[in-house]
Amino acid sequence: PAYNVITFGNIDDQGDASRSNDVIRSSSSRGPTGDGRLKPDIAAPGTEIMACLNTWTPGNEWISETGTSYAAPHISAAVLLTKGFMGFESSDETNMALAIKAELLNTAEDVSAGEPGPDFTYGYGYVDLYQAYLHRNDVVTGSLNTGQPDFYKFVASSEHTATLVYNR
Repeated sequence: PAYNVITFGNIDDQGDASRSNDVIRSSSSRGPTGDGRLKPDIAAPGTEIMACLNTWTPGNEWISETGTSYAAPHISAAVLLTKGFMGFESSDETNMALAIKAELLNTAEDVSAGEPGPDFTYGYGYVDLYQAYLHRNDVVTGSLNTGQPDFYKFVASSEHTATLVYNR
């Protein structure tokens, strides 16, 4: 997968509102990439998603489909909503894109079955717009390309995490 993009997995939400029984779909792409990078970045519902049927025949206007292509609208909407509540102006597109990605990854619900943290099945976890909204003011953007050594110190309790997203 390409650099500087958000990649995602397909979660089967079992057709209900509870997240306790949601699982990654067996056909969902998994990482790592060929060069060992973590992918997918995040996961969203993409199983048996109702969509408009492209043939528009009378009486048969909807179709239920499965795949990461049907998780894509969830992530696209999450990006747009996050952009809205973080208050970005379109004049700073690179920092905006990086900040939104960092916000979504850092606030995702960790649903891995193994060790805590990102993995090659769910990425950083299940997209969680509630947490993204709660932490909308916790994102710091900046540049490390100053030609001089840059040092950043992050001090927090074990309840806090930092996610560094950079433009390659």
